[in-house]
Amino acid sequence: RVQREIPTAKDVASDIVLCLDVSDGRVVWRKEYPGVATQWGSSSTPFVSSGRVYVAGHNTVYCLDAEKGDEAWKISVPGREISSSPLVVDGVVAILAGQLMGISAEDGKILWTQKAITGNNPSPSQWESGGKTRLICNSNGGVFCVDPKTGEVAWKAPGGGNCTVAISGDTMVL
Repeated sequence: RVQREIPTAKDVASDIVLCLDVSDGRVVWRKEYPGVATQWGSSSTPFVSSGRVYVAGHNTVYCLDAEKGDEAWKISVPGREISSSPLVVDGVVAILAGQLMGISAEDGKILWTQKAITGNNPSPSQWESGGKTRLICNSNGGVFCVDPKTGEVAWKAPGGGNCTVAISGDTMVL
């Protein structure tokens, strides 16, 4: 008797990014990268800014041309499963990938990491107040307000868990 190995979800996972035509649902372009199936999987929502699409796969952040799908850059975050969605603020891609990271939207170089803000699920939110733009990020250690250019923490409040902060004016809900 011959025993065959049956592939599992862990054997066939891929990170797939699709661009669909809004008028008819036709696939305009498709990018597929090797991925890893895990219990939770990636749940990143793409962010479109200045003709580019920023999206996180299992442990990689991708930057693609929005019109053609050509890869501008990608950066791996080894050992980290990313479920956070990227946010582009002032030329910085902010994403929670084990710790909050700021990545250059132009070339994919890591600009800063904020080790006090840890986790993989909540996505950073943008908050504008008093003429300043800030990142608000829920994490394992609370809710943090961060300068998007430097990663410096302006303040911390109680919080925690896997939810993304919703902001309206100067009101924050989580």
